[in-house]
Amino acid sequence: MTTTEKYYELAFEIEINKSQISFLEQHPEYKVELNVEQKKRIDLESQFEVIKNELLKKNETADNTRIALIKVINGVLDKITRIKKWPNYYPDLNQGMVIPGYLFGKILDDLKFAVKSEGNYYPVPQIYMSEKQWDYLGFEIALNDFRQELMENPFVAQMNGVEFYEKIKNSFVKIMEDLRSIGIM
Repeated sequence: MTTTEKYYELAFEIEINKSQISFLEQHPEYKVELNVEQKKRIDLESQFEVIKNELLKKNETADNTRIALIKVINGVLDKITRIKKWPNYYPDLNQGMVIPGYLFGKILDDLKFAVKSEGNYYPVPQIYMSEKQWDYLGFEIALNDFRQELMENPFVAQMNGVEFYEKIKNSFVKIMEDLRSIGIM
């Protein structure tokens, strides 16, 4: 397990722990369990800080993560270019699923996998097409902008990959909110 994987795993455990504490605080009869969870939270946060500090250290292999992110983004852009060659077809927002916007989640999973593997592996994106029309130009521009930024800024620490992934995720969330506001999703 890479340090970055441990970072994400601990972040997830901390979120679960916070939910458990929140629930237990509302029920005085679970005082003992609350105490256990609060101690666990202190331990988890301590472990998290150690991992975070490790990811902040300069690392000669950190740039592999940047390269893997570029490869994933290039794969997505290549698929979009191929879809453009088919008249009246668009990237399928749902990717054949009943989940609106699954396309974004699928791409984020691919990017997160590249980050968690610290650039050792990267998935080859697969994007289905459909006849459901939507204006994906903003999405394509965002991907090109991210690729350009990655091309120009080498990573010196693994945390650079985590932070860049979060930047992409926040951008995708904004795009999805915009698509929901106009009724596309």
